[in-house]
Amino acid sequence: MSKKIDTVLYVCGKGGHMAQMKRLLANMPQGFDQHQKVLMGSSFNNSTWFTEHFPCNEARDKHSRLKSVMMMTAYVFMATIQVIRIFSKYNVVGVVSTGPGIAVLPSLYARLLGKPVVYFESWSRVYKPAMAGKVMYKIANVFFIQHKTIAAYYPNAIYAGRL
Repeated sequence: MSKKIDTVLYVCGKGGHMAQMKRLLANMPQGFDQHQKVLMGSSFNNSTWFTEHFPCNEARDKHSRLKSVMMMTAYVFMATIQVIRIFSKYNVVGVVSTGPGIAVLPSLYARLLGKPVVYFESWSRVYKPAMAGKVMYKIANVFFIQHKTIAAYYPNAIYAGRL
């Protein structure tokens, strides 16, 4: 059996989360390409960055609680399958996420396996933390904020400016 190549799992949702991931990848320092990259999340139109894409949509509906519960159940099922597939196929050495809640399950799994997790709280969070951010603050090894105004909620976060 051949040895699996070290892989970093990138997790992001659609919209602003994906835009932040694109900025993060575009601004990575020289030499970060030592590992192959796999994406879990909404579709990503730059396939040159990723070896493989594992689709998994966000589980939220702002209009109906019943629909939100149904979507959350479907998300947990789909995300669990995708996480098992990814961690079985690749030697995941860490997780990097720009959110949203789609990041929780793969990050928790990575931490249980002793892998590091890096999380970026959304740039849209200026005054109040996101629900996913509150959870990921407890899971992530490194937690970045993009606005100093939110530092009171995350005392051990690293402020690095906006992506």
